[in-house]
Amino acid sequence: MYPPYGTARLRGHLTTVLIFVTGCHATPSALQLSGPYDRSASALAGALAAGSVERRFVGVIRDAPAESRMARVGRRLAKGTPELEGVYQYRLLASSIMNAVSLPGPRIYVTRGLYDRLKTDDILAAALAHEMAHLQARDSLKPRCRELGSALTKELSADQQGTGYLQAAGYRPEAMVELILLVKQTQATGWAARRAERLAQQQRRFEPPPR
Repeated sequence: MYPPYGTARLRGHLTTVLIFVTGCHATPSALQLSGPYDRSASALAGALAAGSVERRFVGVIRDAPAESRMARVGRRLAKGTPELEGVYQYRLLASSIMNAVSLPGPRIYVTRGLYDRLKTDDILAAALAHEMAHLQARDSLKPRCRELGSALTKELSADQQGTGYLQAAGYRPEAMVELILLVKQTQATGWAARRAERLAQQQRRFEPPPR
């Protein structure tokens, strides 16, 4: 059991919410937890930040088929990697901007602009796996990335870990690179190429030597 933090104490800290395609951005109502990790406190932080995220991306669309599809793919990812076990909330945001957001809870949001481009379950799995990796790293509870280099480092780590989740669940690991290139125009200059190359290097390390 973890002792809960009081709401007043939580409101006394600023935090950042991790935005998938662009790295780290601040949101006005989010919270940063200081001190030891606390599950109930992080869940409360996610709940308090959710409203700000939903407003920023034009609100939540209640789309039962989309939510069901995300939940189905998410369950398969979690089944492949025990550390991902838990009850995830999946929501579709109305914004036409291509993006995905993860918050403690755990909550994963995908914008309509991105979801409509995720034509296969493999590439949807890549988006969810990337966000799950951010959640596992507790990135949304860390201080804001003040430099692009630090933000890129977080993205590279989530790419790599998320690709591992894809492989464990039986999805195509190449889907992570496809996702990165799909949202290329929403990233800082050169990011997509660096991320794709890093994953290619990782893949080459695990390929069997030629006979």
